[in-house]
Amino acid sequence: MVSPINNLIEWTQIAQQSPNFEKNLESLGINSKAPDYQPNYALKLGAGDSITHNRFVVPDWGALRFDVHVPKPAPRDDKNNYIQVYLETEDESIMLRDTEIAPRTIVGDQPIEDLIREQTSAISAAVDLREIEIDPTTLNQPLIQSQLNRISYGYQGFETFQVNVPDRMRGKTARLRFELHGKTEVYIDNVFFKSEHLKFGNPSLNQQEARNDRANQPNNYLIEKPQYAVSYNDSLKTPNWASYKLDSSWLAPSGTERNGQFSTDWSLPFDDITISKDYTEVGEKRTVAIKGHLVPNQDRGREGRVTVIEEGTGKITEQRYSKDNLQTFLTTNVVPQPQQDTAWQALEGKINEFVRDSNNSNDPNDPKRHNKEVYVITGRTGSSDLIRVPRTSNGVTPQFNIDVPEVLWKVVLIPDKPGLSPTDITKINATSFNATSFGVLLPNIDHRPSKLIWQDHVFSVNDIEEYTGYNFFSNIPTEVQEEMENNIDLPNFFKKK
Repeated sequence: MVSPINNLIEWTQIAQQSPNFEKNLESLGINSKAPDYQPNYALKLGAGDSITHNRFVVPDWGALRFDVHVPKPAPRDDKNNYIQVYLETEDESIMLRDTEIAPRTIVGDQPIEDLIREQTSAISAAVDLREIEIDPTTLNQPLIQSQLNRISYGYQGFETFQVNVPDRMRGKTARLRFELHGKTEVYIDNVFFKSEHLKFGNPSLNQQEARNDRANQPNNYLIEKPQYAVSYNDSLKTPNWASYKLDSSWLAPSGTERNGQFSTDWSLPFDDITISKDYTEVGEKRTVAIKGHLVPNQDRGREGRVTVIEEGTGKITEQRYSKDNLQTFLTTNVVPQPQQDTAWQALEGKINEFVRDSNNSNDPNDPKRHNKEVYVITGRTGSSDLIRVPRTSNGVTPQFNIDVPEVLWKVVLIPDKPGLSPTDITKINATSFNATSFGVLLPNIDHRPSKLIWQDHVFSVNDIEEYTGYNFFSNIPTEVQEEMENNIDLPNFFKKK
């Protein structure tokens, strides 16, 4: 067992040993020589190391998450390199894992058997230290979903992984133990419970927050992923809302195109779940809808790497793909939207541009270069149509419909600088705060003929709360939250030009 203090490594030391990590810091605008640089430390684990955290009380909800950097992932055929995580009380020790999905058990609308190889299956562990194996010609979603605990972005920066916590451990005093198997060197950072995408609050409706509770909350079912958090509604067969943090670490280089394959979210625990082709049907009121992202795919564009060995020749090539981007193409992240929802697309593009433009200088000493964090919650309300699902599987016709929302909404929180906690948000003078918020409410209709402009539909966050019944950003102190959420003035960057 290693000492946490002796194994703490500052990020700049990691960069000296890992060229990919150094490039990643540069892309994020992190300059260790800047006068305001704050040291960041990660825990280094080597061959056979394990480490135990001090005791704590397990919170009443939320997955356990942690960030991992692997400078050199394990070979694809080496299943002896992985991280196990244990939650230990006085009475028991439990090995924690995320939801495991075996591709051979997936009943989908596409043949996948020819893509399944023995080494494809991920190790049953918190983190499998091998790169994801893909078929680069298809980016087959079932294969990706069966390997979510394998390394993607983590070879160049810190990639978030998460594991489920059994209900019986909630509220107990426990400790965490991380155990490295194999010789692959890793760095671990940011060990927390609850999604970082819910940092400023888990939206509550009628004082009920989303929970990972199939039996009691099927229509406010919490899904925590490293890429975003979702409240899923099993009756509507769509998400209620999706929440995510956006900063430059999530973005692909400008001009990068992403053409993901929509897929069922195979981690859903419900009996009837939608598949991609369900959205090809026309609604009862003749609505023609497409699958509309709540978390835009362009906001999850950062790349992973996969090593491809050419059959026959043995030639090795390196190809790029994005596990994070593919996770936005799951049916738990989409609602039916019209094909020409141009106002909504313009709003999404402006938020992406805001974060991207704040990092467009290549000079790390440029005073105009500054990282931005944006916290976005996007959701639906009302019902305008139903899309029937007539497909038959194994002789059984589903009895559910996909609900088409009447209105889409978005609330945005922009802290003045990265890293602020909810309690750091405060009033800095008589009229201003060190964070800005605003909301947008748009009808879920084809906007092309009406030429709708989203800036004409800006509301305060309090207005959106009153309209939807939700309470947003509730982790901010109440007196600050209520006053800050009254703002209806857009930041200059977002105003009509």
